Amino acid sequence: MPCRSGGTRPRPVYGREQADAGEAVLAEILRAVTGTGWPALVLSAGAVVSIFSVVLVTLFGQTRILFSMARDGLVPQVFSRVDRKRHTPARNTWIVGAGVGLLATFVPLQQLADLTSLGTLMAFVAVAAAVVVLRRTNPDAPRPFRLPLHPLVPVLAAVSCLYLAWLLPGLTWTLFGAWLLLAAGLYLGFGRRHSRLERAGGEPDDATAGTATAGTAMPDAATPGTATPVVSAGTPPSAVTAPEAPEAAAGPTA
Repeated sequence: MPCRSGGTRPRPVYGREQADAGEAVLAEILRAVTGTGWPALVLSAGAVVSIFSVVLVTLFGQTRILFSMARDGLVPQVFSRVDRKRHTPARNTWIVGAGVGLLATFVPLQQLADLTSLGTLMAFVAVAAAVVVLRRTNPDAPRPFRLPLHPLVPVLAAVSCLYLAWLLPGLTWTLFGAWLLLAAGLYLGFGRRHSRLERAGGEPDDATAGTATAGTAMPDAATPGTATPVVSAGTPPSAVTAPEAPEAAAGPTA
């Protein structure tokens, strides 16, 4: 089809053909409508910036989720260790960043996008189902937000997400099932045995206690002019440090 610039407009592609070609649909539409390339270039630059910000926020969220899970004993304690200077989960961030980099290097982008979409949709389904279940199992729980048309709204939300997930390719479902089996194996082999929620009174396990006291020499008896650090379950290693100067001490102890 000829355009005002004297050339021919690119043939539009849709559906799976567009996904396989890896073309940016909005950029192609702008180029076809305006007949120039700079609007598509501006849109592509904005897409790059937005994707970078979304990935960065997602990485921060994933590291904090693993940090909380490690404190509960569901994953290894390396994810709950914080840097002594910056008080941030540095090792956790490095591990998650390396894993994401490996996936981005060896797995096609379209498969990663489909897997991300399927995981997000399944999370929405779980939330919608939890709303219905908790209304029956815990009816007296405080609820600061009102849900109109219950249970119609959560049921429609779950059905809509399941329909969108059903439209994804079969390979995505296969990989998602393998990921669920891996997560179930991690929980049954490690998390269930080390979970603090499974212990009466929330007593910490040996791994958690070892993490809290790692690198800290606990004196047998208190000495004048020094403060005895208090160690509790879930206390990060950075918080269990002796004062560097006598001025930081609270005074002589008995």
